[in-house]
Amino acid sequence: MPTNPTNPTNLKRFLTDEASDIHPAVRGWLPEERIRANRRAEIEHDLSAERGLELVELDGDFAGHAAIAHPFTRQLPATSETSPTPGAALSLADSHCVTVEHRTFPLTTGDAVRALRDAMRARFSDCLEMRVYRRSGAGRDIEALAHEAGLPPGAVAHGRRLLAAPVASIQALPDPERIERVEAKPAENIDFYDEYAAHYLQARHERPEIAHAIPVESREAMRGYLAEGLLFRVLIDGRMGGVMAGKRTHFAGMHGYIVQEKFLYPEYRGQRLASAAQRRFVRALDASDQQLLFGFIHPRNVWSLKAAAKDGRVDVGGYSFFRLDDEAYDEPIVDRVARGD
Repeated sequence: MPTNPTNPTNLKRFLTDEASDIHPAVRGWLPEERIRANRRAEIEHDLSAERGLELVELDGDFAGHAAIAHPFTRQLPATSETSPTPGAALSLADSHCVTVEHRTFPLTTGDAVRALRDAMRARFSDCLEMRVYRRSGAGRDIEALAHEAGLPPGAVAHGRRLLAAPVASIQALPDPERIERVEAKPAENIDFYDEYAAHYLQARHERPEIAHAIPVESREAMRGYLAEGLLFRVLIDGRMGGVMAGKRTHFAGMHGYIVQEKFLYPEYRGQRLASAAQRRFVRALDASDQQLLFGFIHPRNVWSLKAAAKDGRVDVGGYSFFRLDDEAYDEPIVDRVARGD
């Protein structure tokens, strides 16, 4: 650990060298020096003034350690059994959270969980949850760590999983079934946004069990994907049938494209078209320079998980949510907020 965690040079050096969140699969895809370069790029971006992240120093047994945190507000859909018709607008409820973007210690003991949680509670008193990234298989089960930390029942929940694979390996796979029905065409504008949003609301109404896991992309975000040339209209049988989008980034030792949106209109669900749409999208990407494709998928979104598995993507990590209050619940807050409680 650097002797002075607030020194940017020391912090960058430590976090670049820290390997606890680099999955073995990533080490198999990329050489060590490229992984280190990707880490440097990620850390430099996250420590830049434009991101506005905060350095939180720990105390007690973890004095000398630090975390880089990002408070944010999620708008989660509040579902209702009395919602009038499919496609009706759902109300939204705010959930104040803090994401621990980086930390100078592995999250492998109850003491570490408790120290990190206490530091976040003290710094961000209005936040209800702490979101932490851990690579798959990194140490002990997260529920066991929460129990060891003395957290109340319902204080931890699994969030989205991160699935990844080399772009070139996905492009080389055989055609999935029904790919002849599907095209992925680069978007020229976002004139389709209202139509897309309406279909998304319909899908969330029809599948309330994962409504909180499928947020609608904003117009601003769509414009960003468009500017990168990574916004695609999915055509099915020649008609607009969905959207796929991504952006270039570095994360967890990787570089390449992170999938930001993959959505088929409800009328095309259940026709085994998701894999075909995803494959068309990936084949439109540049596979040179060892580019990887990665993206977060909620564990309840089994359809997207299956489509990712068909592309050979590996679960390399994911997020866990820790409650920051001391109440016990039978279900995580993400489910309570999604129900409108």
